[in-house]
Amino acid sequence: MDIRALKHEEMDAWFDHCVYSFNKGEYDNEYRQLFVNHWKYDPWRDLDSILVAAEDKEILSTVRVFHRDVYLLGEKVSMGGIGEVCTKFYYRGKGLSTVLLKRAIQLMEKHKIKISMLSTGIFSFYARLGWKENTLFIKNADLTDKGRLSSNIRPLNIEKDCEQMIKIYKEYSGKLNGSVVRDNEFYWKNWAQERDVVRLIWEDDTGRISAYLFGTEKDNVLNIQEFGALKGYEDVFDRMVSHLCVLFDRAATAVKFPAVIKSSYTNEKVMEHKPYMLRLITPFKINEISINTTDRLIEVMYGGNGCCSDSCFTFWKTDGF
Repeated sequence: MDIRALKHEEMDAWFDHCVYSFNKGEYDNEYRQLFVNHWKYDPWRDLDSILVAAEDKEILSTVRVFHRDVYLLGEKVSMGGIGEVCTKFYYRGKGLSTVLLKRAIQLMEKHKIKISMLSTGIFSFYARLGWKENTLFIKNADLTDKGRLSSNIRPLNIEKDCEQMIKIYKEYSGKLNGSVVRDNEFYWKNWAQERDVVRLIWEDDTGRISAYLFGTEKDNVLNIQEFGALKGYEDVFDRMVSHLCVLFDRAATAVKFPAVIKSSYTNEKVMEHKPYMLRLITPFKINEISINTTDRLIEVMYGGNGCCSDSCFTFWKTDGF
């Protein structure tokens, strides 16, 4: 059995492997396109970072390292995102994913990547290899107002609005810990537009884009994927949610959003959302703070506030891999 990087001529076979492995052995072309897009729309894609266990030219298992930078204390820190971890059904339980994850750690160490992040529902599996749980706090508020349209809001036109979106994102998300650095137009125009999400912008009275909001609706709940605003415009969040509610025919009765977003809802409740895990790969120093353990990384990622609703840690769903 070979443990190695994927070869370019194996890309189609790898896409098929992912869809069959994640989709319980069933082929689905729309689902397959998700993995195609993950490759096609990633400006930092690297074939050597797709690791496979293969035998007789058949891909049995795979792990991918997504190369990203994230903000931490206002600085850029290299991050290796772990994703597309999957093994064919009949080869599960043989330790192939574990072998590939260990190889992924070695790969990140070789590239001097500082931290690693992943999203999962099986914490114990990754905890054995050094990843630790990292809580994202979510606010949940009832919508007593069924929504109002605002003349300041219009749909996002990414071709026209990209430059200003990058500026807003850097000003707003650049102050948070864990947000992916998005200084690449290709990423904004492709990866950040790929999911089925309603995208709105707020224009001030001069026509300047001052805020934006991405959201979806499911089971009568608005789910805010992302929000950003220039200084002084953070309070338009509630009005953008109200506008979004109208676009979904006022069916929503509640809204969920990352706790770092400030709102004026009086009935909001804070909940723990725990799909994320972090791991220190290469010890480093940032703003005179030494980070030499995963526990210290998580402490700093919270911005010194500990486990509370004001935690700085934010990973927008737009950046999911």
